[in-house]
This record gives sequence, C-alpha cells and structure tokens, in this order.
Amino acid sequence: MALDRMSSPDPHRLSLNADPRQQRFEWRLQRIVWPLLALLLVAVAAGLLGQGPAARASGGSEAAGLTMRYQRFLRRGSPEALELRLRAASDEVRLQVAARYLESVAWSEVFPAPLRVTADDEAATLMFHARPGQWTVVRVQLQPRGVGTAQGWLAVDGGPRQPIGHFVYP
Repeated sequence: MALDRMSSPDPHRLSLNADPRQQRFEWRLQRIVWPLLALLLVAVAAGLLGQGPAARASGGSEAAGLTMRYQRFLRRGSPEALELRLRAASDEVRLQVAARYLESVAWSEVFPAPLRVTADDEAATLMFHARPGQWTVVRVQLQPRGVGTAQGWLAVDGGPRQPIGHFVYP
C-alpha cells in the first residue's frame, strides 16, 4: 500500500495543495490588477474623479473681456461654483450664455443678481451693473441636470464666444 505524503501527519512537512496552473493564473491577474489600481490612485489624486489639480479649469481671455474659473468634472445634482470676471465697456455689462449650455447645467444662484435677464433660441443674456473699464466678478452656483458632457459658450457684450465644458458623473 502506497503512503500518501500529502495526508501524512508528519509535523516536519508542510502540507500544501499546490496547483501550478492556478498559481500562474493568479500571478498574471495580479500583474494586471496592481498597475490598474496604481493608475486609479493617481487619477484620484490628480482630480480626474473629483476635486484636484486636473479638475480645475480656467477659460476665456482678458482680451475678450471674460475670464472663467470652474471645475471640469461635476456630479449630477451636486452644486458647483463658476467664477466669471467680466470687463465692462460702460455702466452695464452684458453676459450671453449659450442656450444649449443652460439646458444641461442649471444656474441656481447668480451673485450679484442681474439687473435684467432676456432669452432667445440661441442664448440667455444677463445684464449687470458695472464700472466702465473695471472687472466685474460674477459668481454662479451650477447644478448639472444630466450625465455626460455639458458644452457651451459665454460672451461679453457681443464679443467672441468663449467655450466652457464639463464632464458630469452620475
């Protein structure tokens, strides 16, 4: 009768049920998963999934009379801030916002409150009190309405359109 070494109660032998095929599979899997986890951590630290340096964006130009600071990545239904600087040519400054942008991102609060708001099929226009030649700071509370990309443009006093965009997570 043959003696089964794996089931022997010898205290000096380690009883391992080694399966070389299973071990090779697990090693290959770990070689794939560990780098993916490391990339995920780098993405989180950079802000690709929330707040961080890669999530912050700025746009517009001083020459166009409009500069913007905002977050590239938003969460659906979660409020976020947009800061605009508008250069006024007169005692009123007119901010135009693309209608398609407002369809995907609601502006729940605007400070200071606009003097007037008008809208047509292409854009909404907000009028603010301003000092000629000075920058007027406008802070907007955004609230994404859906998931995916939210693209549009803003312009000051009929000047060049400055693009703005976000990616909205669920």
